Amino acid sequence: MSIVQTILNAKASTNEPSLITAPMADPERVTDLLLALRKENIRLSRVNVQEPTLDEVFLTLTGESKHEHESKQAQKGVNKK
Repeated sequence: MSIVQTILNAKASTNEPSLITAPMADPERVTDLLLALRKENIRLSRVNVQEPTLDEVFLTLTGESKHEHESKQAQKGVNKK
């Protein structure tokens, strides 16, 4: 996972044992990442590059999920009463 983080200059996460997810500001870095993985003899079963979801964008911009944000907003409303 450190290779992914180093090449993409972004925090990678592993939600499943065989899956690494990382944001990519520059899609051109995919080639650099694939070459670095090959150099380290890391074999891939699949590569998927996709546009971020609105939830992923929200999380990136705010640092919290939509659910966390809504919970905080609801709590603020309860505290005001």
